[in-house]
Amino acid sequence: MKWTTPVKVSLIGLTAFLLYFPIVIIAVFAFNDSARTISWSGFTLRWVGEIFNDRSLFESIQRTWLIAIISTLIATVVGTFVAIGIHDLTAAKRRRILF
Repeated sequence: MKWTTPVKVSLIGLTAFLLYFPIVIIAVFAFNDSARTISWSGFTLRWVGEIFNDRSLFESIQRTWLIAIISTLIATVVGTFVAIGIHDLTAAKRRRILF
């Protein structure tokens, strides 16, 4: 089956929507004045301050950042080595691996 351009664009758009829409919803409701996410009560920064007041939540945020930094460094090193390895391949072997 040959994929046409409109089908590719539609699939990419659907994938992007499914990946980013939940993040947008969480970001919007993070500034909701209500304690419940069902209804919008207005804009507030109260919940941002709660992060620093709750010790376990603050430690969770710190741990999340630590894991993100470590995994970024590992992915950068591994990706660099793979790119160097692919660059050193002959054109025929590179075509077999990449396509």
